Formats: sequence, C-alpha cells, structure tokens
Amino acid sequence: MRTRAGTAALILVVSTALPATVPAAPSRARTPVRAASQSPNDPIALLRGLHDDFQIYVHDVRSLSSADVSISPQALYSGLVRIGGADPRLRGDAPASGRGARNDIVIFASTLDSSRAPAWRKAILDHEYFHARHLARGWTTPLVDFGDAGTNHDYYEAVAWGYVLLRARGGAYGEIRAEDLREITALYTKHFQAFRAFILDRQPTAWVHYGRFMPDMDEDGSLRGAPAARDDVIRSTSLTAPAGNGPSVHDPR
Repeated sequence: MRTRAGTAALILVVSTALPATVPAAPSRARTPVRAASQSPNDPIALLRGLHDDFQIYVHDVRSLSSADVSISPQALYSGLVRIGGADPRLRGDAPASGRGARNDIVIFASTLDSSRAPAWRKAILDHEYFHARHLARGWTTPLVDFGDAGTNHDYYEAVAWGYVLLRARGGAYGEIRAEDLREITALYTKHFQAFRAFILDRQPTAWVHYGRFMPDMDEDGSLRGAPAARDDVIRSTSLTAPAGNGPSVHDPR
C-alpha cells in the first residue's frame, strides 16, 4: 500500500497488497449479510448487484477507520485481506490464495466519501472482487511469481484495473464521472506500462501470453484492443473477464 498526498499523486495509489501464497483461511459461519433493510449504497448491496456469486470469494466487506488501522483512512481506497484482517500492507493480514480461498474486503473513507458517486464505489468493490476471485482461481488468469515484488504487484494490479476499466467503459457501474474514469485509467496505465516494460526486457516472447490478460493501451491512454476471447469460466454477472492459458516466465501452478 502507498499513501497519497493530493490529486497529483493519485496514479501512485494501489488498492491491495500483494497476495501471499498461503493456505486458504477457514470460513467463519458469519456471511456478509446485513439487515434486510440495507441501503442501496451499502457496500454489500452494491457488490451483490454486480456479482450474485460474490460470497464464493468474499467472506465479508468491512468499512475501517483510523481506529482500526495505523494509517490515515484517506490514504487508501480499499484492500483485500485475509478473514479478520485490517491492514492490507501487513504480511500477517495478506489475503489467502488457492482454490476455494475466501477473503475480506476492507474499504476506507476515501471510497465512502459522499462526493464520490455510487459508480466509483462500485468500481472499487469490483476491483477487490476481481482480486478475491483471482486468488481463489476463479478466473483463468494465472497466479504468478516473477521473483520481484514490484513486478508481481504491477501484474496483479494491471489485470484488476484493466478489468475495471473495461467494465467502467462498458457501463457496468452506471454513469461514472469523467474524473473518476481518468483516475481508473491512470491507475491501469501505470501498472500496465511498468509490467509490460519488465516482460519486454526479460522475455519479450512472453508478452504474447501476458498481453492477453489486460487491455492494450497506447501512450496517450487510448485503448487499442481488449483481452482475448472469454471462455466458459465466467459464470457470474461479469460482462468482461480475462481468459486464456499459456506458458509464463514463472507460473507457480
């Protein structure tokens, strides 16, 4: 996780810590279902509206404040943590991975800000849903370890933000403000370009494989294409999701 100091630094913000490859945490009896009279803007209600299968991958969605985590809640959007975790920067709170893993989504004040439209909150929740499903092997997008923490992070964030960017442009979150779409685009662009540069430097031929899991983007921020054709792994209400299989620089599967 990184803090941010104003709008100028927004492209440096990331929304979840690198996943740790650890055994899935045992599920608790409690499921993320609040009172029957849920507000339509409640995070659980928003997430359920996007994905009716979210409970397969997400144990709970919790809003945290500075009393719950040792950083300013304005410094983060959200994070994916193991069940009961609070700080996505801490290794002990890192999300579980592996088939069947479930994790918690934690959201911070920067996401719940009343000046943000519901479409922004949906985008942030969908970003964490992607991570949760990815770590549970619910997509065909591979789990990887390149032996470099920064590159790992860029990969996981690029595939997640690319997913969100296509969904946002396709109207999955409803009307989204131009500034919010620019922010999503900037976050995606940063991680996409860093990851692509790493692969092209280390093993150029591998880009044929990895490029399929994220939209291709020109230097001016315009999308030139979309990921490869989807396959039947998609069983949720998602409109888009990564697909494809192939060799990798280092795929721990």
